[in-house]
Amino acid sequence: MKQEQGLVIELHDGLARIKVGRHTECVSCGACPSSQHVMVEAVNKLGAKPGQRVKV
Repeated sequence: MKQEQGLVIELHDGLARIKVGRHTECVSCGACPSSQHVMVEAVNKLGAKPGQRVKV
């Protein structure tokens, strides 16, 4: 499974919204609407706070 590092932007109902930079495999795909960053939501089991870097 591929892992990426991202920045926690906000928390909501036990989920963390994380901004992840796109890597070279993603740049030419076009499946995501963003050209530089992808926003993902993940279950926040560890209690990450906004501003922290996490691996997803």
